[in-house]
Amino acid sequence: MILEINNADRTSDIRQQSLRYTQTLNKKPAKLLFSMVAGEKTIPALGQSVTFKLDGVNDYFKGTITARSENTTGSELKMYQFTALDGYYILDRRLVIKGYQNTTAGAVIADIVANFVTGVTFTDPGGTPSIRTARFNYMEPSRAIKRICNDIGWDWAINANNVLEIFQLGDRTAPVDILDNNGSHITSSLNFDANLLELKNVIFVRGGQYDQAISAADAVDKYEANGVDNTFPLVYQYSNVQVTVDAVAQDVGIDFIDDAADFDCLYNFAEKLVRFPDGTLTADQVVAVFGDAKIPLIIQLTDEASVGQYGKREHIEISRSINSIAEAESVAGALVDQWREGSREGSFKTTNTGFKVGQSVVINSTKFAINSTYKVNAVKGSMNGHDSFEFDIDFIKSGQTTFDDILVSLIGETRNNISISANEVLQRLLMVGDGFSMSDEIIEIRKKTGPYYWAPAGAGREPGVWGFSTWGA
Repeated sequence: MILEINNADRTSDIRQQSLRYTQTLNKKPAKLLFSMVAGEKTIPALGQSVTFKLDGVNDYFKGTITARSENTTGSELKMYQFTALDGYYILDRRLVIKGYQNTTAGAVIADIVANFVTGVTFTDPGGTPSIRTARFNYMEPSRAIKRICNDIGWDWAINANNVLEIFQLGDRTAPVDILDNNGSHITSSLNFDANLLELKNVIFVRGGQYDQAISAADAVDKYEANGVDNTFPLVYQYSNVQVTVDAVAQDVGIDFIDDAADFDCLYNFAEKLVRFPDGTLTADQVVAVFGDAKIPLIIQLTDEASVGQYGKREHIEISRSINSIAEAESVAGALVDQWREGSREGSFKTTNTGFKVGQSVVINSTKFAINSTYKVNAVKGSMNGHDSFEFDIDFIKSGQTTFDDILVSLIGETRNNISISANEVLQRLLMVGDGFSMSDEIIEIRKKTGPYYWAPAGAGREPGVWGFSTWGA
């Protein structure tokens, strides 16, 4: 174990038992805490660099001293306590003021790091989803990166070398599975807590919009004129819009752009309405609007078994990146599968140095009757004896968030970006546990080809089948 301050080895100057390491899921900086007694040694200053090599060779933590407190010991010597924060601290020195259009998430993050971040590097891994538009007005780089990753369903981290990495959820796995007797953790340290706080058995998924061609025969926006009103609010927005009055096609212009005198009616895409010049419609005329409809995507999936056992607990997942019914159904199904019985969380102790926040860890324990995948939520390390480090690993269900997790605010931001109107069409799905099977068994073979003859039943004669028999001698 080596602790360097401003690139100088200060391992022998610190109180080893004071060394503490903490990393949590909520994208706050990881902390390294240590103490030093004043004497003939030089006391570190705020802003100096700190590097902690747990194995004496590789960087486990690299950061900056951001806090120092002091008090006296029993011998009247001053005791200094230091807090160092990792690369997350230096990430937010500047604010992002820029907009992006029609590019990839990786390209956006690369540009943010290149132009608004110092001391952190990033290499675009390629293959990241597309970003149609993103604008950041005086936003911290960490928040901007989190928003991009949240929108595309990826995660991110800064390693001990101050390299920012982005990756798909679930791609980071723990160094070892947690089994009862494989030496992965300290014996008897594994524990679980079950709760229903994260129970979700009725899932609404609100995506963006999907296109559906609607013909005149299937028009949803169909209205009967009353001889007074000439403006008709519409259920859907349309591209390639068409309008008929009593089945007669109308010449359609664009509202606030075209002159009403040159068209039969004007269509307003943003306000979802069609407007006729005053006096052109008479009572009882039928107006129909159709075309390629932009249909808001919202579905509901219910797990009746969970509702029957625990009662109804509803949850909504909102993401504009979901633009097909199949994708929305997949998201809803995954959430129901995950949360239909609530959540389980827990912890264990280990001397393994490879655990990092955000990793997926498999816990397969016969003692707890558990075989499932969890997410590492917190890593807390401390000295256990001389030159020995022990970690407390907290885990939660993947997707579960803690109270102070910044992701909670991100979900709120996403919801505020989508307006949900009262007339949206809800597609309901029902999850049932009943199985279905069928079998077929041949009891008797009957001939289906003619000719058949009327004759008394007997050896070698088959009963006739209606529609195949014919009269004969």
